Amino acid sequence: MKARNRAPPVLATERDVALKDANPLLVTKMPDIFGELSGHSIEATRIARDAEVVVRDLFTHLSFEIQKMDLRISQLQWKDRLNKDERTELVTLERQSAYVKSVVEKLPVEDVAATSDYLNGLIDELVSMFPNEAGPLSGTRISKSGD
Repeated sequence: MKARNRAPPVLATERDVALKDANPLLVTKMPDIFGELSGHSIEATRIARDAEVVVRDLFTHLSFEIQKMDLRISQLQWKDRLNKDERTELVTLERQSAYVKSVVEKLPVEDVAATSDYLNGLIDELVSMFPNEAGPLSGTRISKSGD
């Protein structure tokens, strides 16, 4: 079977994606939509910054707890014989350590900013689709901490 030569995808420019013949009702609503989304994005960014500080502090403490549990697990595993209480402690610590590690991996600190990232991305795409209605938002972005 002969492979067809496909042209590379054409990257859209802002003029290409602007919706020139959009429904007039939608076009008239866009300034209000941009205003609402901008306000929510700014608020989400502020909240994400505040939450990130708390979450980083929490994860620092959880990391210490993981290290502490893993050290105790290693100490118990190196013993020649474990009594019943030590075996119970070992099993409990292994479960707890695995659980806390899974939480830290499943919920990385970087994900705290996901809501503001989503709203910023949506605003960027809407500005491309409705550049005339975007007004002062055209060409701007809401910045996160560290940007």
